[in-house]
Amino acid sequence: MEETIALWRELSELLAKGGFELRKWTSNLLGVLSGLSADHIGTQSSLHFVPNETVKALGISWKPETDELCFDSNVDIDDTSSTMRSILSNIAKMYDPLGLIAPILVRAKMLMQELWLLKSGWDEPVPQQIYKKWKAIQGDWQALAEYKTNRYALLPHSKVEFHTFTDASEAAYGACTYLRCETAKGEVQISLLASKSRVAPLKRVTLPRLELSAAVLGAHLHHRVKNAMQIASAESIFWSDSTVTLKLIASPPNTWKTFVANRVAEVQHFSHARQWRHVPGTCNPADLVSRGMSATHFKQSTLWKSGPDWLAHPSSSWPSSNPEPVDDLDLETRQGGDAQDEFESFVLHQIEQLPVRAENIAHETRKDPNLGKTVQELEMGRSLAHAGYKAPEAKYTLAAGFLLFEHRVVIPTILRPAILNDLHTGHIGIVKMKSMARSYVYWPGIDMEIERTAKSCVQCAQQATAPPKFSSHHWEYPSNPWERIHIDYAGPVSGALLLLVVDAYSKWAEVKITHSTTSAATIDLLDGLFATYGAPVTVVSDNGTQFTSAEFKSFLQRSGVKFHKLSAPYHPATNGQAERYVQTVKRALKAMGTSSHNLQVEKINTGTTTATPNRHNYDPAEKIPQTCPQMEPSHPVQSTQHRLAAPKQLLETLHQYYVAATEHAAHL
Repeated sequence: MEETIALWRELSELLAKGGFELRKWTSNLLGVLSGLSADHIGTQSSLHFVPNETVKALGISWKPETDELCFDSNVDIDDTSSTMRSILSNIAKMYDPLGLIAPILVRAKMLMQELWLLKSGWDEPVPQQIYKKWKAIQGDWQALAEYKTNRYALLPHSKVEFHTFTDASEAAYGACTYLRCETAKGEVQISLLASKSRVAPLKRVTLPRLELSAAVLGAHLHHRVKNAMQIASAESIFWSDSTVTLKLIASPPNTWKTFVANRVAEVQHFSHARQWRHVPGTCNPADLVSRGMSATHFKQSTLWKSGPDWLAHPSSSWPSSNPEPVDDLDLETRQGGDAQDEFESFVLHQIEQLPVRAENIAHETRKDPNLGKTVQELEMGRSLAHAGYKAPEAKYTLAAGFLLFEHRVVIPTILRPAILNDLHTGHIGIVKMKSMARSYVYWPGIDMEIERTAKSCVQCAQQATAPPKFSSHHWEYPSNPWERIHIDYAGPVSGALLLLVVDAYSKWAEVKITHSTTSAATIDLLDGLFATYGAPVTVVSDNGTQFTSAEFKSFLQRSGVKFHKLSAPYHPATNGQAERYVQTVKRALKAMGTSSHNLQVEKINTGTTTATPNRHNYDPAEKIPQTCPQMEPSHPVQSTQHRLAAPKQLLETLHQYYVAATEHAAHL
């Protein structure tokens, strides 16, 4: 009692720090409640127990005076008719988290499944035969008010054992777990801790498979109950009346078909085959869960409340755990046993290719501190993923006594240097060494060790072929200004796009504002520049559609451009002259605080030209002869349309200017 009071005070002080005040304290010992005010007590008085007073604890009624659990039926009795909705609602009201009345509730589950097969509407009256069954179940539930069971299941200073029973029928399957306490004086107490039930699936399943599903349910139930009780040292025993199930659990999972193999592996993960024993069906309490029973028989059943009678006797009088051989296992045996033998032969053939003997690999694998544990887990049929292994170790399998990862043999640590030396004997290089290894052997980090082995080999380094030297290509420096220009688009910048044109000879840069990057818009901009500085010999651009279109190519030909060179696809550095100026212009505009209202490129044109290294310090127009008046963008020949419509005299004059400019450039 002192420990309980100390726990009560500790909890109250801890939660009070967060502003939570605990109330409705209840105990089966009145001394624990002494000193508490009336508004902090969950019962009517802290001085004495009121007869038959109950307190709700997690949905179950509890009588503190006798420390017993009981059930109150909250079902609404329908005098006229019931619907699927009302039946399901009443079933949900029978709250039984521990499964203490599972044999009664499973009848309601079976009825609900039967009603579901009729495909009735949720609010339609159920058929008469269903209604009669439902009325009988409701009457049973009313009789549950007299049922009670002890809450406390332990005896002081006693040996504790967990006994889990499983069973299945064609309608349902279930499991129940009992606690057996035996004192040094021989006093034995057996208490039901919890049970679980499931209706059989609508798709017909054989009875042996249902029995195996019940075993899975029992293994899960035992695991949760034992963890909740926090009694790790207690012995656990599992009971089943199915000899087929016991034989399935005693064999490796890969012996059986997929359905059975998965469930056998799950059972073996939460239990061991030696923990499973055979029990006659007549004294199996789980049989009551799988078939259901009326409330009248339920209240009189000592088998359900305390387990079979022989469980109170010494273990020497318990049923034999050696079931008779069964012949039904052939239906569950994995087909193609010869295929398994062929696979093991393939594994042995793989090992014969290695420089170490098969016996050494198997022996050293078991001696390896890590791989040895993995072998033991697989030999017991346990799932490596459930055992906490991560990929790729979780994918290891056992065949012919060896660990396999996919089709490759897992090599223990002590034999790995020999495998590496054999792989490197021919000095075949890293790639081929990895290729050979992926056909035969595996261990974590094998690729890194292969690389380290090959790179540390002096002979391999001396005979290795030197990789071809890469000679970077540079544009040849032009002999005249405006001989080669580089063009590219930048932006959008402050809502506008910029066309950049850079002269490769003088590094003169022209920046034009535009709102379109089509071929027509590009032609208009370049046409003005060509009218000002003349047509270049070479134009360099990227592979944008505006530069590769037939319209743009035709424009260059008509303008007198001899060469149009495109940069390498996905390698903008090959048009580095323009790409570099794109960065320069963007950075300059950003530094100037440019916006859509004050976008000015005149300063950019002046700034980039002045700041750019120029061995001659002049713009391309300075090379045009003085006899040729410099043409502005407003000149009548600005656009292609105007140029085609120009008078013949103007064309002849332009030709004379072009000839004069060519001769002048030749004398420089």
